[in-house]
Amino acid sequence: MRFRRARTLLADDHQVAAVDGGWVTSMRVTLPSHAPRRLVLRLHDESATTDGQTPIDRSATPFLPMLTMLAGAIDVPLRIDAAVDAVALDGARRAAALMAGWFGWPHLTVSARTTRSAPATPAQGTALFFSRGLDSMWSLFCGGHAVDQLIGIDWEDAPLASDGTRAIMRGTTAAAEDLGLPLHRVSSNYRQFSDDVIAWDEAVGPTLASFGLLLAPVAGQVIISATLPGHLLRPKGTHAHLDPLWSSSAVQILHVGGELGRCDKAAAVADEPFVQRWLKVCWQRAGDGNCGECPKCQMTMSNFAAVGRLDAVAPIFDAPLSADVVRTFGAVHVAPENLVDIADRMPPGDLRDAWMSLATLNWNDLG
Repeated sequence: MRFRRARTLLADDHQVAAVDGGWVTSMRVTLPSHAPRRLVLRLHDESATTDGQTPIDRSATPFLPMLTMLAGAIDVPLRIDAAVDAVALDGARRAAALMAGWFGWPHLTVSARTTRSAPATPAQGTALFFSRGLDSMWSLFCGGHAVDQLIGIDWEDAPLASDGTRAIMRGTTAAAEDLGLPLHRVSSNYRQFSDDVIAWDEAVGPTLASFGLLLAPVAGQVIISATLPGHLLRPKGTHAHLDPLWSSSAVQILHVGGELGRCDKAAAVADEPFVQRWLKVCWQRAGDGNCGECPKCQMTMSNFAAVGRLDAVAPIFDAPLSADVVRTFGAVHVAPENLVDIADRMPPGDLRDAWMSLATLNWNDLG
């Protein structure tokens, strides 16, 4: 009698190699009804060494967050046929249960070979995911952690690779040099797997967590900056209850900044010359600076305007803040909770009315 093979997301054939001065870890990933493909995580640092040791986690642990989210999105169990950290595996299972409740994923279970929790003392470094956006700027200057290294995601893989993303990465590298902190440049082809089945709003947290776990030999703490204030928090891919669950015995994943909304964060960092020079929120303008016209630019200028500090950042936006421009936006790719924060903080007038209308529209679209 023949039995039908269970539909499972299988990850196996784990490999680690030094490539072009950096390091690459990869796994063969087989989705139901698809040919196997390799999922790759890279650390591009040529100088990243730890007393002659490999500067990335050599186990399959870094793949747990990415693959757990992917398995949930396609509604199948996950099996990793490779060694992972026991603490991280337990956390991934708890994360799976949390997300199953949030998103209605009934078949998400996680299994893998485990290793004993590492007895060695975790690395002393604290790394911050640094996009140059408002949230990560606040975490850098006001988050209360002694950040001594930065992580920059280089979108060098399709579908996001472009001259624009390369220029943005060059700017982030220059900003890190200006700050005097080392920048770990990381990349992955994960979005070739995830974009067809998961909105980036859900995939972002596990993606960051996977990169954080990758850096276990150099960073014992990794900071993910909150994107929503706690009083407006809802289930999403980066969340105060979810992000810490991705931690391993070697890396503590921190969710920082949820006590404040973007307007309060703008007020806190407005006087920082580094922020006035390097703030980058726009993905429509290549390189440094911001177009000033897209929803993210108008939103960020409004965050500063709502607390009376638009003057601090206006020079790095190519167009002025305008209620007429805000009224042209329909559904926007920013969290409606952040639009509510602006409307609540903005003084009465055309801008407040425009943001309130847009917040209501996007909140209704959210369902």
